[in-house]
Amino acid sequence: MELKTLVILEKKPADLSDKNWILANLPVLQTVDNLENNPFPCSISIFFTGKGLIPDNLISDNKYQLYSPDKNHENKMTGFDLLSFLTQFCKQQKFDLILSSAKGSSHFFPYLGGALAAKLDLNHISCVNSIEYSENRSYLISRNSSSGTLTQAIELPLSISISEPPPISNNSKLDFVEPNNTLNRISPEELKIDEDIIKFRYKFAPPAAPLPKYSVAKFNSVSKVLKWLQDN
Repeated sequence: MELKTLVILEKKPADLSDKNWILANLPVLQTVDNLENNPFPCSISIFFTGKGLIPDNLISDNKYQLYSPDKNHENKMTGFDLLSFLTQFCKQQKFDLILSSAKGSSHFFPYLGGALAAKLDLNHISCVNSIEYSENRSYLISRNSSSGTLTQAIELPLSISISEPPPISNNSKLDFVEPNNTLNRISPEELKIDEDIIKFRYKFAPPAAPLPKYSVAKFNSVSKVLKWLQDN
């Protein structure tokens, strides 16, 4: 039986260094490599979010199906749009395992794996150090806690956010290239998502509201506190 796996990665934006992208995403890529040791075949799809460059080795290997929103929408999606996009994509493809990074350059990306699991009604484990195939389509998941390393067996389907930073050496380098025509571009229409909603959110999304400021009455005696309570 084939294990259908989805890996969610951010493209590397122009203002992010190669090293910082590697720190956030190499744990996920290393986990993907380990999946090849499964006792049954594994098909791996990689979905790239945002706009920027992607690692050249993911293209040259020709082992993965590479996806991204179409060029008209890839940089115009709010977090809500991306979540809707991925939810519909996963429902169509019926993945067994979803891997994402618990870190990212955008503020919502670290929460994407958990939000997607909630939408799809999947088990979700975050801040994972390592995963290892157990038996009967289950995985042993390890993560750090205040009392040491916790290991638990979780059955598929499953969503995992991986956070353990790998050691970065001089050999931990990747070449980044423009994706050009190497990605399968998906439009909102293919996923039955209303394109007008995406355009509306992008154009009219209000700025973050400022935190409210409260004036606090100051008292230096109990009697003044009691009088203020009576008056208010």
